[in-house]
Amino acid sequence: MLTALQDKAQLTSWLQQDPGRYLCELGDLDPFFWPYTRWWGWSEAGEITALALCYTGDPTPVLLLNSPAPASAPLLQALLDLQTGPLSLPCYAHLAPGLLESLPPGRHFQGGKAHLHMVLQADALPEPTQPEDLRLRILKPGDAGTVQLFLQEHYPDNWFNPRMLTSAAYLGLFRPENGLVAVAGVHVYSPSYGVAALGNIAVHTHWRGRGLGLFLTTALCQLLLARGMTRIGLNVAEANGTAQHVYQAAGFSTHARYQECLLQAASLQDKSTHR
Repeated sequence: MLTALQDKAQLTSWLQQDPGRYLCELGDLDPFFWPYTRWWGWSEAGEITALALCYTGDPTPVLLLNSPAPASAPLLQALLDLQTGPLSLPCYAHLAPGLLESLPPGRHFQGGKAHLHMVLQADALPEPTQPEDLRLRILKPGDAGTVQLFLQEHYPDNWFNPRMLTSAAYLGLFRPENGLVAVAGVHVYSPSYGVAALGNIAVHTHWRGRGLGLFLTTALCQLLLARGMTRIGLNVAEANGTAQHVYQAAGFSTHARYQECLLQAASLQDKSTHR
């Protein structure tokens, strides 16, 4: 049975069963994200067997349904029911492997590429070595325009919400003349729940191959650990071997897999950015 959920204590208890898999969902319980969330569970015999989150803080909603199939298939079908389903399309979706095959007739999707949930093993985090010719600083809300232009040019497939700069958990590397050459930030940041999800880690096309991505990743992880973040993760495309190598060198390991896609009606076209 499909059930709308609003009890944070109940949601926290359920998500804590596998915090590596549900790291973003745990972070979205934070007051910073909570007003933009809707939660549903699938119940059998009074027990929740699968859980879904719809994040509405972006122009296109994002559905997170990471509960493993086949237990989560009835939940996805109920959410997408043509008559009674509460989910509006189009929406981006992070779905546990096997769920795309369970989509009901009348629903279409674009994408479906395999991705990895990676989680930091803190004892494997190396000491960052800052390049001598570059300046590191925490990015501020006033840097939003600079970051947006940088990502558009050097990481067009980005999800950037300027609101996240208020976390003071975005780092930038600058040339002496103040040109931005690399950036690393967070998609989820929750001091309340002690979790963070890294994102928008990008290096200027002319500065790649110098270890800047690894340096920024490790420096950001050190900053987050110093602030009491007990769980740090990130998502990466399974086909992006270069990025995976960097994250493994920074102390991350694969925890679970999922598929990203755009769920849509037949007449809707793909869009470019997602969380």
